[in-house]
Amino acid sequence: SKDKKSSIRIKVINYIHDILENHRELANDINNIIKERSIDPDEKVRVETMKVISQLTPKTAQYISESIFKDCIGERCRDKKHIVRLEASKSLCRIYDMHYNVIFQEKITDEGTSLFEKFGWIPNTIIKLIYTDDKDILIMVEQLLMEYLIPEQLNNIVRVDRIINIVSSLDERGYLGFVSLLNRQKTWSSFIENFLKLCETYNGGIMDDMSEMSSVKEQLNQVNQSISSIYNNNNNNNNNK
Repeated sequence: SKDKKSSIRIKVINYIHDILENHRELANDINNIIKERSIDPDEKVRVETMKVISQLTPKTAQYISESIFKDCIGERCRDKKHIVRLEASKSLCRIYDMHYNVIFQEKITDEGTSLFEKFGWIPNTIIKLIYTDDKDILIMVEQLLMEYLIPEQLNNIVRVDRIINIVSSLDERGYLGFVSLLNRQKTWSSFIENFLKLCETYNGGIMDDMSEMSSVKEQLNQVNQSISSIYNNNNNNNNNK
């Protein structure tokens, strides 16, 4: 993997997934290769490394350490080259989306807790990229939010639960960043304000008066439908330009 030719280093990177599938005893070596190639001086090698991470399955991702995801791939989300930033951010969001159901539907199990510790930080990291004050990064984060973190194709009830779970995992700067992303569309403002108040009331399903839960979830669903409608209308308008 340390060959002077970048084409050879890329070829080695492209074998990572197959090696993890069939030779998990080499996982430590693969982790070291990813660590080295994530800071490769050739941006093409860094891009290919990020793409390989995006191709991981639940089976192969388990052999990649948390520190590799957080310290290596997470750091590439701030790479000086936009294509590397994009591929790194996309790979993390895809990994998060792939593990989401286990993280939150089985969060009381050891597996769910372990995966939350390994991947639960991803939305916070992605959202806080907007503080770099770069228009391209802002657009990228918006796209990743709607494609992977809160996918548009999900039904409204599922999206409500997903938004609540993501918001509850954010730190203060992440939360403010999330709100600012939504408020970039001025027409969303009243919906967002109401939505976030309802999220606080719902509190992830833990309420003082459990009899209120169904009505609050219904209100959340109605607000989410309005948000989805506005977003879809804006998308259609942009596509028609």
